[in-house]
Amino acid sequence: MSLLELLLPLPAYRILMTWVYARTQSLLLAALMHASYTGWLFVLSPATSSGQGLIWQAAFAAALWLVVAAARPSAGRGHR
Repeated sequence: MSLLELLLPLPAYRILMTWVYARTQSLLLAALMHASYTGWLFVLSPATSSGQGLIWQAAFAAALWLVVAAARPSAGRGHR
């Protein structure tokens, strides 16, 4: 797995993980998000070639950025 494959989806995922923590104040939920992503990398990475992995990670990153964009309009509203 290349460094690019590892880093491609991380910014969007970190934003979502921070957003979830800020909304819920649950460190457990943030830790579960982190653990599920790490586990997902180890389970699915060996099943793909390098080229396939890069395409998969790019698609995953795009999907995450769509979720970030969808969640953004509600970020300014009070959540408490």
